[in-house]
Amino acid sequence: MKAKRHEEHVVFYAPIPTHPDHDQNYVVVLPSYPRRRTHHNLRCCLGVSAVIFLLAITAYLLYPSDPDLALVRLHVNKIQVQPSPYPSLDLSLSLSLKVFNRDFFYLDYSSIVVSIGYRGRELGFVTSDGGHVRARGSVVR
Repeated sequence: MKAKRHEEHVVFYAPIPTHPDHDQNYVVVLPSYPRRRTHHNLRCCLGVSAVIFLLAITAYLLYPSDPDLALVRLHVNKIQVQPSPYPSLDLSLSLSLKVFNRDFFYLDYSSIVVSIGYRGRELGFVTSDGGHVRARGSVVR
């Protein structure tokens, strides 16, 4: 004859009765979970933040920006009034511009075009040759 095998069911909890007959204390046992390592998470967060900060600084320093142009000197060479056939004024000007390169690498430019206007109308323009400006430097043209 074969013996019958009985399986035992393990009960981890029993329901709390809705209307107890007498005052009784109940003990609730919660499962324990392993604690997280907060130092490891803090180091990981600081490491990621440092990498993001370094990438942002690198992008800021290497991103190209427009050079600064400033008028250094304006000199009037000649003024001439011509009454006929229409009244006109001839001006001859000399000017110097300062080109400042804010970037951390050199700048080569092919030309500079300066336009002179009055009340929204262009009176004249001049084109200069190209040049080279070193990193974080300036040149007067």
